[in-house]
Amino acid sequence: MSYNTDIPSKRQRTLNEIIDLSPKIIFYGISYNEFQSTSVSESKTQSTDSAYIQNILLHDLGSDFSNPQFVTLKIIRELQKYAGMHEKENYLKQPYTPFFEYHNEQLIIRNNLEIQTQFLKLKLDYAIDDPLMNKEVIILQKMLDEFKKRGIKVVLFTTPYHKVFLNSVSDEQKNTFDAILNELSKSNVQIYRLDEKYADLSIWYNFDHVSYNQNAMIYSKDLAQFIINEIEK
Repeated sequence: MSYNTDIPSKRQRTLNEIIDLSPKIIFYGISYNEFQSTSVSESKTQSTDSAYIQNILLHDLGSDFSNPQFVTLKIIRELQKYAGMHEKENYLKQPYTPFFEYHNEQLIIRNNLEIQTQFLKLKLDYAIDDPLMNKEVIILQKMLDEFKKRGIKVVLFTTPYHKVFLNSVSDEQKNTFDAILNELSKSNVQIYRLDEKYADLSIWYNFDHVSYNQNAMIYSKDLAQFIINEIEK
């Protein structure tokens, strides 16, 4: 169960539907993203589409709107190119990931320089609130408690990051993330740490996604082993 910008406060909306499926075990991936402070996360909620249009207006055209016809045609041409990037032939779908399609670019393994360049362009600003005041931590704990009452086992795992991201995170923020995990562990859940495990490996599509590539299957294999471990307990 995964979708873009998923955070506990959004996942909570489907809590009853998840319970109705009567799962025996739930594996829930968490990261720095889920627990960002509200001021930071709200500033990044615009869709990819709107960000693309904004990029055209601000960076390609600047402040020159003296020729409305040119501006309109420019936007139309760029949007046509953007639509072409999202044509079906650029995607692939696997039978064991029925709710998610992979773009062909996600099969690429990028080198460290490409990922660093990509990351620096994003200019991300991560800040995480203390776990006792963090809205998303509190909601996740309530979800864990609800699953526990229903006899549903939950296993948490931290999703991996490339070293370019980890190097950008301050020690204070890393300590806060550790404190969040410690707080969540009080709900008697197993937590597997993967956030730094593959940081130096050549398996990355971008700074927070391992490539969907046969040469980058270590993450999937580790998760599969965790699932097997929990089933066999």
